[in-house]
Amino acid sequence: MIHRLIVLTFAFTCALTSSVNASSDRALASVAAADGYTYAWLPTESGVTLTRPGIRVVLYVGRRFYEVNNATPIADRAPTFDGEDLRISPALAARLDRMASEDASPTTAPAVVERPTGLARPLTIAASLVPGRMALALNGSGTPGTSITITLTGEISEDLPIVLIRRSTVMVGTDGSYSVQMGYGPDAHAKTAITVTAISASGTDRAVARVLVDFSPNGTTSSGMDGWPKD
Repeated sequence: MIHRLIVLTFAFTCALTSSVNASSDRALASVAAADGYTYAWLPTESGVTLTRPGIRVVLYVGRRFYEVNNATPIADRAPTFDGEDLRISPALAARLDRMASEDASPTTAPAVVERPTGLARPLTIAASLVPGRMALALNGSGTPGTSITITLTGEISEDLPIVLIRRSTVMVGTDGSYSVQMGYGPDAHAKTAITVTAISASGTDRAVARVLVDFSPNGTTSSGMDGWPKD
């Protein structure tokens, strides 16, 4: 009885520690933006490349080993994917910050601060299948002169987790609108449910659209407030 109680207490403690750790993890895109790294997703490798002059860092989902130029250090915890971005531990975030600080010099040009060129507008997005192509036509509105990040994630099947398909950054025009096509290629097959998430550069505004890949000639549209498209 005592042995069983000890085991249950240990399991509870581990679960609680894991939960606390996860809640303190930080979004990699936010860390990269704050430290001046250029962020690029590697969809075929489930990883992200961060670059600065003289620095190249590659991190992978579920792997403690990561790359810094020609070195392969080990993180305290492996990055995880939350459906939109990689989440990294505070210790790894601090390490990226130190590398950026060590790389900075007095001659380094200051980071450009994005300033809206027009009145703030709510972020919206609509999505439709592009006839004859494995791509989505995306359009919507936002604050003129700002950038937004658009992420495609797919629910391939009930047995597989949400998979990141593609991510891209686009600019909102001076008229407050944007339009872009994003391919989903072979990563999505018939009946794959694709979620399209648009997030403002500040991370405070977002919009969501959903599309069911049915390869129909007319495509399927969805707005941020719509339910799942009907078959």
